[in-house]
This record gives sequence, C-alpha cells and structure tokens, in this order.
Amino acid sequence: MRIVAIILSILLFSTFACTESPSGDQPRQTGENQVTVRTENQVTVRTENQVTVRTEKLVQQATVERLRWTATTAPGAEIQLTFKGSGRIKTLNFQEGAVVKAGDLLGTLVEEDYWSYRKLAQIQVRTLEPDAVRMQTLAGQDALPQAEADRMQGKVNVAKAQLRQADVALSGVFLRAPIAGVIEKKSVSEGDLVSPAREVGTLLDLSRIRVVIPASEQELTHLKPGSTVNLEFSDPEKKTTGKIDHISPLADFKTRTFPVTILVDNEFVGDKPVLRGGMKAIVTLELPGPPALRVPFSAVMRSEDRRTYVYLARSRRAAVAYVKTGRLIHGRLEILEGLAPGDELVISGQQFLREGTPVFVRDQAPSMNP
Repeated sequence: MRIVAIILSILLFSTFACTESPSGDQPRQTGENQVTVRTENQVTVRTENQVTVRTEKLVQQATVERLRWTATTAPGAEIQLTFKGSGRIKTLNFQEGAVVKAGDLLGTLVEEDYWSYRKLAQIQVRTLEPDAVRMQTLAGQDALPQAEADRMQGKVNVAKAQLRQADVALSGVFLRAPIAGVIEKKSVSEGDLVSPAREVGTLLDLSRIRVVIPASEQELTHLKPGSTVNLEFSDPEKKTTGKIDHISPLADFKTRTFPVTILVDNEFVGDKPVLRGGMKAIVTLELPGPPALRVPFSAVMRSEDRRTYVYLARSRRAAVAYVKTGRLIHGRLEILEGLAPGDELVISGQQFLREGTPVFVRDQAPSMNP
C-alpha cells in the first residue's frame, strides 16, 4: 500500500507541472530596482539593489594656491643704549619694561669734570679774542707784522674748537632715548663707572614688528621686496598684512632656504603695543592660478592596482572614471585628466558602488568654489 501511495503522489505532481502555463512572450513590468533579461525562449526578471547617492555637477573653478609659513616675531629694531661720555652714573630714570618716547631723559653722569673743562675753554676764548682784535688793528696800520696777528687769530680758533669739544663732551653726560620704544634690559645701576663701550640697556622699537620666514628656491619666484603678505596671530587673535622688506642673497647652510624679512606696522592700546617680540605668526601668500576642475578629496578612490578613480552618475547607473590628480588645495583635488565640465560626480555613497550599479540621486550638491 505504501508503494502505491508514493506512485500516485508522483503522478499527481507531474500532472500539475504540465498544466501550468509559461510566461510566454509578454515581459513583466520592472521597477527602478528590477532588470528584464530576454532570451530566445524566455524572459527573466532580476532584482538589483539601488544605492542612494549625492552628486555634484563639475564646473571649472578659479584656483588659488596658498603659500604658508610659520614664523616668530621680533622687534623692528634693537638699540644698545650707551652714554657718549665716560664717568660715574649719577641718575637712571628707567626700568625694564618701561615705555619711553623719543628724547626722554634716561640717565645722567656726574658732570663736574666736564663743566670744569668747558669753563677753562670758555676763559681761553674770552682772553684771546681781545688780543687777536687788537693785533689785527695794529697789523692794518703797519705797526705789527701780519704774521703775528694771524698767529694770534689761530690761537683764538683753537680755543673756540676746544670750547665746542667741551660742549659736546658735556652733552655726553645725558642719556636720551633715540626713538620711542620699550626698555628690554637694564644693565647698570647708579654709581657704576661707564664709558661709550659699556652697554647701559637695550631699547626695542615696537612701532614695527619684524618677521623672518624661510623661503625655498621655488617660493622665491613669487616673492619680491614690497610685496604684501597676510599674517595671522593666535594670541591675541589678530589678522593683518605686512610688506616684504628684503630677501637675503644667501641661503641658510643647514636648511637651504633664504631668509625673507617682513615688516608689520604695530598698533598701540594706550601706550602698550599689541604685538610684541616672540609671538607666533602664520604668514600666507595667495597666488591666483588658471581655472581647473577640482573635486572633493573624499570622492577620489584608489584601486588595488593603485589607479585613481571616481564614480560618475550616468543614465541612473554608476560609471567608473579613472583620473589623474594634481594639487590638493583647500580639501579639493585638482583633476588633470579623466573628467570634463558637466560630469555628474558621486560625492557620497561611492564606497557602495561598482561599475553599472543602479543609483538613486537623492540631491545634487551645488558646485563648489574655493
């Protein structure tokens, strides 16, 4: 009985299989995620998964290359303060960190000896001048040889020269600020013996700030004296500009770069300078270039054979485009070969794509400019 039941089941199944009609020549409607494949005798419908992506339509963009250096600020000038004369310091009128103006009296020497020297020279002039006048009168009357009168006039001239020297020496006992600035260092105290060779202090000129950047040979082609560069400071937060003052004709032996000096006009809040020496500065120079195609760095991929490629959306499918890239500027890669203006570049979701994958464009990002 069991064998009979099995045979009846097989016959029943065969009957149903033979009576079911085929699909025939009429194809079924496919959706966005279906593909219809026709052969000679049958139609096959295959379902494919779509990938939602974002795209960007490529346009040529103006390129701007930015040269960037990191540097440290320095005062516009450092002046060593010294007395013109020699002697013992009588007074000092400055301290480290003091802000001074041009012409301010910073110190004096004991001047008694200088005053004595000047009085002696002044007495000699007053004594010899009347004699010289009298002898010139006698020489004019032929009562005295002219040579004697000229000799006396020579003594008067020597005495006057000594008086002028005494005045210069006396002025050397006063130390005045040659420019406005900030006292960085005080090297002596009252009562010390000094001479013109001994430094009394250091005065910094902070009306202008000096910044030196190391420029390579290639970067030098874009730099010249008088060019304007941008500077940015983090503390205090400040953006300003400066001008290239000079470019060193000699390269640094270790770095093989050329020192380029930039001068920046400083600002003062009250009598305090905003910028000081030793601050970190970011120096930039923007160089305009020809228009070019530039794509987001994240849209560019690399194959196993190290070929660079991107995905394009063409007829609602992903298409691979192999490209040659150039410079990376502001997060976007310059495309030298492989793309053209108007191409629809996939910028999001490309990691899920293969050649021919159906895509659904969610939205199109606006073309980006630098």
